[in-house]
Amino acid sequence: MNYGTEPVVFQGAGLGVSDVGLILDKLITRGVLREVGTATTKPVGIPEKSIDQVKSEFAPWYKKWWVWAIVGGGVVGTGLTVYFVRRR
Repeated sequence: MNYGTEPVVFQGAGLGVSDVGLILDKLITRGVLREVGTATTKPVGIPEKSIDQVKSEFAPWYKKWWVWAIVGGGVVGTGLTVYFVRRR
């Protein structure tokens, strides 16, 4: 990035928290930065759930509908296969 000015050089190996303000001021006066933004956060509310909703989310695998749909499809497929093979 070439901003048309000399590179900003900071003296010292370790920069502390108090040096950040000085660095930002130097960058703003040089025209590298226009302004410094701040971000605010707000607490995130925890959604309330009923006991039934929590139980349905953590239900055992054998209480899920899709498990029994797969098992039923396998049983029907096996039954039809046996029926048509023995019919010959």
